[in-house]
Amino acid sequence: CLINYKLLEKAGIEMRIEQFRYLLKVMETKSLTAAGSQLFISQQAVSQAIQGLEKELGAQLLKRSYQGVDFTDEGLYVADIGAQIMALLKELESHFHLDEQRREEELLKIAAEK
Repeated sequence: CLINYKLLEKAGIEMRIEQFRYLLKVMETKSLTAAGSQLFISQQAVSQAIQGLEKELGAQLLKRSYQGVDFTDEGLYVADIGAQIMALLKELESHFHLDEQRREEELLKIAAEK
């Protein structure tokens, strides 16, 4: 998977990992509200992050209604790419034992606070 970062930068695309994480949670729950609840953030924060992604890409990713959300074809494509990105990040964390380091840092932080 080769990403041309110079091309993305030139196009003004500054996507954030959290936008993909939120999008994938919406796909899982089929709801902005449920996604926000499971992510411990507001529905508005989820919606704004996805709207930011839609604006950057110039494409509608979700069809919003009172019954929930459906993904457009573009939304399904972006979610697929997002899932690949998240898998690669997980692989990096695992390779460098970042998940273990974070847990140890949290334990040290908690111990220092006591």
